[in-house]
Amino acid sequence: MRNVILAFASAPAGALAGSARALLESTPAVLRTLLSRLPEPLVHVDEGPGTWSPFQVVCHLAHGEPDDWLPRIELILPKGASEPFRPFDREGGFVRYRGWPLQQGILRQ
Repeated sequence: MRNVILAFASAPAGALAGSARALLESTPAVLRTLLSRLPEPLVHVDEGPGTWSPFQVVCHLAHGEPDDWLPRIELILPKGASEPFRPFDREGGFVRYRGWPLQQGILRQ
């Protein structure tokens, strides 16, 4: 992992953007692979107070893209870093995707 971080740190900005995009585009497939064999009941198990289940992590990611990442990009591109981001509800996806099956629902988006 250290080598990956060093490679990103020393890469030209254009190369970094392309690599970052490729990594982000692979996230859904990686999550599907990691979670596809996990029985549905285990998808909802967390490790105790203050932790998230795999289902909640995926809900957070699915909710964050249209409600956090894209608005931030739309703010940064024309205005740079001069304007603060609006607050983001980190757990908003828990409500939005409540009751959805992980494999047939959220991970298929």
